[in-house]
Amino acid sequence: MELEIGLNFKLDEAKKIQGTFDSITQGAFGLALGDIEIKDKTVTFTISDPNVPGDPSFKGTLDETGKKMTGEFTQAGYAGTFAVEKQ
Repeated sequence: MELEIGLNFKLDEAKKIQGTFDSITQGAFGLALGDIEIKDKTVTFTISDPNVPGDPSFKGTLDETGKKMTGEFTQAGYAGTFAVEKQ
């Protein structure tokens, strides 16, 4: 199944990365991200919203421009791929 998603990242006052996930196709917006980590060009995070089942987690790689990220996600034993581009 193909879903349109959005990711939103920002630095808080303490310069820590915060983020939200939007599943546009499913009408779910502003789901909190957790465990956000960036090492070199690898980005990992989870959806920490308690109303989202299956412990969704993401691992992606930024391209050379830093504007596109592709990778894999897992949720409830299922795996898939994702791709997002900075707007």
